[in-house]
Amino acid sequence: MSDENWIEELAVRAVEIEKRHAHDLVNAQTERRRRIRDAVDEVAGQIIAASQDADALASN
Repeated sequence: MSDENWIEELAVRAVEIEKRHAHDLVNAQTERRRRIRDAVDEVAGQIIAASQDADALASN
């Protein structure tokens, strides 16, 4: 294998590794956003339930 082919092969591998890294990063960010949305939804549900309980107590 000539030096040029070897260098080109290394460059191709480096790009493939970087693409995988970028995909992994995007997937991690997507998962993080999903967990944040789930947490916000859970807290919002708790706030709504507490508000409804308070309204029910106030109307009795």
